[in-house]
Amino acid sequence: FDSATPIMGHIHGSMLELQVAVDNAGLSATRLKVVQKTIKERWEYFHSAYHGAGFVLNPGFIDMEHISNASNMRYTRTVIGRLFHDAPEKATAARRQLTIFLNKEGMFALPEIWDDAKEMADYRWWQLYGADVPELQFVALHVLSKRGSASSAELNWSEFGFIWTKKRNRLKAAKATMLVRVHSNLRLLGKR
Repeated sequence: FDSATPIMGHIHGSMLELQVAVDNAGLSATRLKVVQKTIKERWEYFHSAYHGAGFVLNPGFIDMEHISNASNMRYTRTVIGRLFHDAPEKATAARRQLTIFLNKEGMFALPEIWDDAKEMADYRWWQLYGADVPELQFVALHVLSKRGSASSAELNWSEFGFIWTKKRNRLKAAKATMLVRVHSNLRLLGKR
């Protein structure tokens, strides 16, 4: 899942597909149990509310039976609440609009838009078809445009290694963090 492209809407679905593939792989009972345990541990380690919301809001998964299970819906409501923490009326509107999307009502009743969902990137689909549900469109674009890359964290650690060397090992953590922030911001300003 380490990718520079937006994949948040595909992680949950991919994990479900992986579980089905493993179940149908013809492994011995002992081996199957080990692999299933490993998948479950990995999923519990990195799973977040954004993964569940991405699964629910991805138009490519609209017909999957797992889309509206209790935990995915709870995760989606959690993300809506986080994004509209200062505007409860918009959160309420987004939750109402979610039912319109999931029940394929209004604009979402048109069959041709679901054909496009199979061909287009999920966040692009929301840009094109989400105007009738603006609050939910905001949530969907925010969630589905997230990338799954660790490169920013790796870059941060690299900058720490550049600043906090054996020669400068007396730096306190707060000072080193401040210097990394300054270094990062100077690098970003230099890209303008």
